[in-house]
Amino acid sequence: MRWIGSPLKILRRTKDEDAYDDATGGPESRLGAVVQVLVAILMFPIRVLFLPFQSIHLLHRSDALLDDDFEEAGFGGRMIHRVGWLWRAILRLIKGIMLSPFRAIQQLLSASLWDALFILPALMVVIFFGFVFSQVFFGAERIENRYRKGVQTAIADENYGLAKTYFSRLLSSGTLNQPQAFQWAIILARTGESDRATAMIDQLAPDDQPGYADAHRLKAILLAEQIGQAKDPKILGKLRWHLENTRDESPAIGKVWAAYYMAVEQYDKAIVELKKSAVVDPTSYLVIADYYQRQGRKAERENALRQAEKVYRDGLDKDRLEHRTRIALASVLAKLEDYDEAEALLQQGMRIQPDPLIKRALSDFYLMQFDLEQESNAENVERQIEYLVRAIDLDPNFPPVYERLMSTYMDPAVPEEKLNEIRQKLQDIVGGDRPTPMVHFTLSNVLWQEGKKEEARFHIEQAFQMDNRIVVVLNNLAWMVAHEENPDLDRALELIENAIRQAPGEARFRSTYGTVLMKLERYKEAARELELSLSGVTDKKAVHRKLAFVYEEMGLEDVAQIHRQNAAEPEAVPK
Repeated sequence: MRWIGSPLKILRRTKDEDAYDDATGGPESRLGAVVQVLVAILMFPIRVLFLPFQSIHLLHRSDALLDDDFEEAGFGGRMIHRVGWLWRAILRLIKGIMLSPFRAIQQLLSASLWDALFILPALMVVIFFGFVFSQVFFGAERIENRYRKGVQTAIADENYGLAKTYFSRLLSSGTLNQPQAFQWAIILARTGESDRATAMIDQLAPDDQPGYADAHRLKAILLAEQIGQAKDPKILGKLRWHLENTRDESPAIGKVWAAYYMAVEQYDKAIVELKKSAVVDPTSYLVIADYYQRQGRKAERENALRQAEKVYRDGLDKDRLEHRTRIALASVLAKLEDYDEAEALLQQGMRIQPDPLIKRALSDFYLMQFDLEQESNAENVERQIEYLVRAIDLDPNFPPVYERLMSTYMDPAVPEEKLNEIRQKLQDIVGGDRPTPMVHFTLSNVLWQEGKKEEARFHIEQAFQMDNRIVVVLNNLAWMVAHEENPDLDRALELIENAIRQAPGEARFRSTYGTVLMKLERYKEAARELELSLSGVTDKKAVHRKLAFVYEEMGLEDVAQIHRQNAAEPEAVPK
């Protein structure tokens, strides 16, 4: 340990020796020794690093003298000597690596306390710089790992805002790999930045070259939803490309392949894919059954439904409290026209655990019975109304129930006593323990049809006060407010604009919007909204009459005349 030992020896010199060196100009002094100690300490890590190489060098020098003795031993003797030398070199190297740091520390600690005080600052400097180096080198990676863990935890908790914050920090510290970029795109979509999310997914899964498999998978699923009835060749081409690049044979992608094959009329391949996915997703059997029904293949349809029935029965046997399986089984039984067992199954669920899910399912079952009764036994209005009453009793806030109720009320074939029964049932619910916005809404419509506008306005306002988010309530209230004797057109406009924001594609709302704008004499905007509504409304003549009036007020008489003709009216009807 020369680098430390000799300076320590100098430090232990007597004052007389130091005085002699100072008098004779000796090169070694206590200050010089301190400097050497500091240098030795700073070089200590390098020395430890080079100890293995030093050991090999010394070993080679010591053994090199023996080479001459084996020169005349022939090839075999030299090989034995070399193997032995290599074995000793390996053992000494391992021993040197293991013991040299301890020996160095032992020699360092063997100095006196006073000597150690001079060495301590240098040792602290080495430790400090080592700590700084480790923080710089490893700190960034630890921070990034913490951000990544934060992202996963936030996503698991569905806290996408927090996940977005962590991802923003990851982006600031470097680039993202493909899985991280895909996850970032999903978070952007969940937080309302759909344009950025779409752009990132397009980069990960381009339409002309292979990319990230999960991004291709997502694009395939989204494209499958766009097929519809149009069957655009461009969409189908892109769908096939992304499906081929998913490298995924899961049941979910199998259903997407089935949708593609159905669109290109390769039905046999579609059925094969659906049967594979049905192993884990029995709803595929229902898709197969619907296809066979359209083809008129009754036996194949029933076989597919029976397979679905078996899967759902097995699932229900494992867990009698699982209402989703029970509801799915009841739906299959209804498709097999086994209505009694389907009803009994749902009623059993009501007895076991009467939660909102099973109530809604049973209410929907009675609506289906209502529809079947209308098709097969239209004159039996009493039976139809009985099904509607059952459905309301089970789920008083189920919108389709009130749609059927209003269609029945508007049917001229319904006897007066039945209309009174419907009205009375609605009033009983309103005055009972469970009044709902939809009941007030439906009763308002009934009273409006009977010409009781003040009572109708009261009930629609009640529905609005109970839940101001129901779009049909907003639409009807806007209409009633706009058609009062002293209309509050500003409030009507605010209500209908709120409804349009929630359901921009609803033709009835566009018609109401156009009507309110017409009354506000904003004719150009009214014409736009009324024309947008024409394709979806049932009373097209009424809309044509309004358009004729609007264009006449705008001075476009030729267009106004065309709308009068379409409305089968000789003149435009005023406001």
